[in-house]
Amino acid sequence: MLDLEYAVTEPFLNYHLFHEGLNTKVKVLTSSLNHVIEYLLTPGNENKMNELIKKTDKSWQFPPSFSLPSPPVDESNLKNKTSSKRQDKEDDSSEFHYQLKKELAQKMLYWYVSEMAIFGSFSALDDCIVDIDSWFSSWAMFNNTQDKKSESTSGNKIVKLYDSHGWDMKSIKTYLPIYEYFSAVRNSIAHRQSKASHKLSEISKSQELKESVERNFPRGKPLSEFEYNEDIFISPKTSLLCSHIIRLIFEDINKYIIKKMGIEGIIYMSCKLAFEPSSYNENKVVHLAKNRLNEIVSGRYHVVIKGEDEAVKVAESLGIWRDCAKFHANNMRKLDPKF
Repeated sequence: MLDLEYAVTEPFLNYHLFHEGLNTKVKVLTSSLNHVIEYLLTPGNENKMNELIKKTDKSWQFPPSFSLPSPPVDESNLKNKTSSKRQDKEDDSSEFHYQLKKELAQKMLYWYVSEMAIFGSFSALDDCIVDIDSWFSSWAMFNNTQDKKSESTSGNKIVKLYDSHGWDMKSIKTYLPIYEYFSAVRNSIAHRQSKASHKLSEISKSQELKESVERNFPRGKPLSEFEYNEDIFISPKTSLLCSHIIRLIFEDINKYIIKKMGIEGIIYMSCKLAFEPSSYNENKVVHLAKNRLNEIVSGRYHVVIKGEDEAVKVAESLGIWRDCAKFHANNMRKLDPKF
């Protein structure tokens, strides 16, 4: 028996792994930039960015001129933050000036990280949507059927995906205002040099967005509002919400993929992945084809296997197991002459 209750599919897994990797990268990059900013704000280090650039790569021996931004003359509207951790604090005024410079530097440099995270999230989404269509087409072709899809005029990629396959959006509607917010941010970055579009300004102030954030993240802060043509800034921490929301939507998409392909489709997917030439390497030798398949079915796709031959039986019923086992044996002989 094969239990699909906790199963995941390749498109969902690919986005999930992207999300986890992005989470780590954003935190590493942000903490690294914070370290650089604090180093450059230390007295005597103001102009040492060039030295850091030169040390990073031997070919960068003539780096561009770089300096952290200076606070504006009118400081009345900026936050007054103090830090008890700085030992060289002389008075509140100097600490205030330090925090002003740090805030400005963070806003300038952190935005590059946020841009990368938001762009990456939507690029990964595009890849996964293509992946879904590819698997559905492959499965339909295998079964000598057609992957029937409906036309959708929606400009929202998620809505278009659901409409084309006739999926119910009830479970994800609560996420869509946040998704549309980040989609508008992404488009403003790409097409308006990070200046807010009319659409972003409208969405950012909408009641739907406010309610979506309050419902899904009751302890979180409201997302930033933007006026038309205003420079966009979103912190790296907030930028991760973009990928998180898309991942939550993909949890629902994953259920529909499983529903459409069923256990036979998941085993078909597993065989395609388990016995691809690129998946064989000397560092991971699995002698039995059955074990290789079970490793993908249970280890990668989280299908609960009750009986070690169950997955093979399904592959046999599909008529693909003999070719898979033969392919596995041929590749194993290349890796292990004793096989």
